[in-house]
Amino acid sequence: MNRVVRALTAFWRNRSGVAAVEFAIVLPSLLLLYVGTVEIGQGLTATRKLNNAAVVTADLMAQSESLSTDDMKDIFAAAKATLAPYDTSGLKIQACVIAVTGAAQQVKWCSAQNDTAPSKGAAPPAPVPAALIESGVDMVVVRARYHLDTPFSSALSVVGHGYDFQRVYVQRPRVGDVVDKE
Repeated sequence: MNRVVRALTAFWRNRSGVAAVEFAIVLPSLLLLYVGTVEIGQGLTATRKLNNAAVVTADLMAQSESLSTDDMKDIFAAAKATLAPYDTSGLKIQACVIAVTGAAQQVKWCSAQNDTAPSKGAAPPAPVPAALIESGVDMVVVRARYHLDTPFSSALSVVGHGYDFQRVYVQRPRVGDVVDKE
């Protein structure tokens, strides 16, 4: 009996393995914090770049009174360039000119990259805010969507399949009141 008590007392007083046990308990939490920080950082950067892509698209469209199909290809190329160094295969853009007549809003014309463009006369991809509406003045509405796959989201594809972001940007034409399609 005395031997058992001595062995238990010696075990209870031994502190040599405590640091290893504490590290084994804390390590998963530290790894989770690290992964979360990396994922949030990549998500915020991708969101900022997507916002820039939508702004660039709308701004370049608003600077012209008339745009051709080749002009739109160049504008979409500029939008894709703003996403660098991220993969642009997940980028979808709908760039529409909306005819506003009174309270009615409908698509005048639309171009799309990796997406389906709404047809003429359809509802806009996003409504023009009431504060921006001027009857007889076209509005440029750009909806940009992006799917981001990160190394961690790919590894955890059972839980999720990456992140989807969307940005909408509305701008009034800079030159005149209309933007036509050639």
